[in-house]
Amino acid sequence: MSKIFSPWSHDEVDNLNKRQKINNLHPYTCGDCGKDLVAYFSGWRCSDIECKYRQNWAHKQDVNGFTLKVSEALSFKGGTWFQQIY
Repeated sequence: MSKIFSPWSHDEVDNLNKRQKINNLHPYTCGDCGKDLVAYFSGWRCSDIECKYRQNWAHKQDVNGFTLKVSEALSFKGGTWFQQIY
């Protein structure tokens, strides 16, 4: 998977933060404390305000919104697409 490095645009930050809320995907997490990361124009920051962890990359399909489109297309009412298939 290719990576896109920050700085990110407003739309890219929005895509990444929406992706973090998709329940059937593992979120980007802090390399120090394991909590979820939050996207900013300058890159990821740990959601724990006392943690100083930063990350300056994300996978291309997450930055450009492709993951969001696939997740929306595969989701079903009453459960995730994974639950519907299995």
